[in-house]
Amino acid sequence: MKKILLSLIFLSQIAYSNTREQEHIYPILMGNTTINLPEPPNTIRITPEMGELYLMLERHDAQDTRNQYFANYFNFNGLQEGRDQSCSVFTSKRIIDKTLSKDQITEVRHLFENEFSSLLESAEFEKEVSRIEQKQLDANAHTVGVQFLGLKILGINKIFSDEKSYFYELKKSTTTQQLDNTVTDYSLNVGGMMMVKGKFLNINCYDNVNSPEKLDSTWAKNTVLAWKTKIEQANQQNIVETTWQTFIDLIKDNFWFRWIFILLLFLIPKRIFIKFKQ
Repeated sequence: MKKILLSLIFLSQIAYSNTREQEHIYPILMGNTTINLPEPPNTIRITPEMGELYLMLERHDAQDTRNQYFANYFNFNGLQEGRDQSCSVFTSKRIIDKTLSKDQITEVRHLFENEFSSLLESAEFEKEVSRIEQKQLDANAHTVGVQFLGLKILGINKIFSDEKSYFYELKKSTTTQQLDNTVTDYSLNVGGMMMVKGKFLNINCYDNVNSPEKLDSTWAKNTVLAWKTKIEQANQQNIVETTWQTFIDLIKDNFWFRWIFILLLFLIPKRIFIKFKQ
């Protein structure tokens, strides 16, 4: 499975080696809000033009019915070391159209801090990850005949948090039966949540290797945190835009404010008309 994936990535790298001349910003729409997604450092976004690699990732993402995936990226430099290094960005389908207030953002942040960490350390989490792994193997045409034998969580650690984000590191091993061989692959995931323009985003970077000695979080950790900064910078709102958005939210969320605003829209032009008529 891993050799097939690396081959597809290598072919895509050859075909699109000249696309790194400039930074690419990929805009996505969440409800009525546009979020600008810059690429993680030293990666390239996987696009439909890349053929089978793009289709394989689309099938992979479709197995996660709870989340909406926006983009997948690969670090082609990792191929030289035999590492499968990638990143993805997604959000929960249940809140994709919602814009969270400051109080709601704080609440979500505390949820990750207090509840999510304990969930990750439970046996329930390991079972859920195993179920997803099995489902993805069953749905992938390149893994026909590959039998899922088991998954083990090797470690979970918090790596960074601030008032609008929370990131953790997860290490795991996955064992499969491939023809007559029993194969154990090791992977590391650094990811978590961040708030952008009141929207909830999950950003993650993955590093897949063939031995536990290679489970080094340096690349994934540095890439995720640098990517977080790039996303924040690409979506900075000036004071006029921020004030206007707050005003619009007030109109949408407050019934009485909405009617007062409509009344003002009627009275102000009327008074101007009367003044000039005199």
